[in-house]
Amino acid sequence: MTSTQQLTDKQCDRFLTAVLSVTTAAVFFSGSAKVFISLLQVSTFEIIFITCALFFLLRQGCRLRLQIPSYILILTLLFLSIPTLAALDSWYSEHPLADFSVIKTASLYIHILYLLVLLTFLRVSAYGVVFFCYTLLISSSVIALLYYFYALILEVGPDYMIKNALFAANIRHTGFTVSAATLTSATLLLMHDSSRVKKIALNFAFILNFSFLIWLGSRTGFVVTVTGLVILVIVASRKDLPHIGKRLLFSACLSTLLATISSVYDWNGPNRIQHQFQTVEAAQLSQDSVPDLSNGRVTLWQNALNAGKESVWFGKGMEAWFIHTGGDSKQFLHPHNSLIQLFMETGLVGLVIALLLFAALCRQIFYSVRLCQDDALLHALTAALIIFSLVLLSLTSGALYFAQPLFLLSAAIAILLSLQESNSLHNAGNTHT
Repeated sequence: MTSTQQLTDKQCDRFLTAVLSVTTAAVFFSGSAKVFISLLQVSTFEIIFITCALFFLLRQGCRLRLQIPSYILILTLLFLSIPTLAALDSWYSEHPLADFSVIKTASLYIHILYLLVLLTFLRVSAYGVVFFCYTLLISSSVIALLYYFYALILEVGPDYMIKNALFAANIRHTGFTVSAATLTSATLLLMHDSSRVKKIALNFAFILNFSFLIWLGSRTGFVVTVTGLVILVIVASRKDLPHIGKRLLFSACLSTLLATISSVYDWNGPNRIQHQFQTVEAAQLSQDSVPDLSNGRVTLWQNALNAGKESVWFGKGMEAWFIHTGGDSKQFLHPHNSLIQLFMETGLVGLVIALLLFAALCRQIFYSVRLCQDDALLHALTAALIIFSLVLLSLTSGALYFAQPLFLLSAAIAILLSLQESNSLHNAGNTHT
């Protein structure tokens, strides 16, 4: 390859990395109180990246063939066939609200196509993974600062903050992004070659994002993020990585202090917990029944499971719960549990296939963390912790129902698989050498 071709490759890499960064930031800053508008926004940004990446990669003669095991391909196609057939049946039968099932099914294909194209790009990119991580971190930090500005400087009322979400479909859904950004900032702090200024900036980003996560009041988000940080410290202690346990603990204390000082609403982090304890205590003193601290989730899960039993094997298609409730805006849009939602939408067959695919993903995470070294290990840890946080959050909040978390999950899987493939090729090259 000539030097001109190498320069062209670098220019192409930088351009597509810029497109990836812009579309990623656009996804995080997009959002609407109407979930399907948010879904269409995210899908549009994904299509923009897909189109640009395919055009320039094909122009550069990049090999688009991916090393996907045949059993993964078969399982994925089987899984996709279930909601696809259900959506087509609803469409041709002119069932009420069938449009929503078709739109959600189409968006699922777009997410998967985005994952595959991003994986193809990251295999040959020298900048893609790094810039994606920093775009996530910067976007989340700006979002946190804007929310603090609205709450503390403009002093907007609590109803405005709840009903007029600045980003994502709901103010607390922003916590999915913030949790991922908190874990990402902690992982980047482990880099050996980070300058002092960069480490200070990353530490500031960690404190800001973690404090905002606490401020948002998500109990599950807080527990999941702390668990992810503990896992990171344990892995770092077993690898040749800097020990950051004490630094993270000190930063977490500062984050808690910042969140406590800036909590001006009843539903803000520490205030929310205090308010719930007071509610429970008042109910006990008045001998009333203890209020439901799950915010209606237990009843919702029971109702969703009962509705899912009507089509136990193959489910009712995408948006099954929304269609089941007749699109009532006063009802929950989804079951707030990804396993129950999968059962409703794809039945037991789809649920089992999804669990098999997730088991295969966990196997890839294990091998990546075990085999990757240096920066590749840190990027693998970042992707693994993002996947870990989103999956656990989806069990109580249904995080993966929304477009932004699905976008983030797709990107994390693509990063993980690209690192795994690069590491396999590197090891194969060393063996032949």
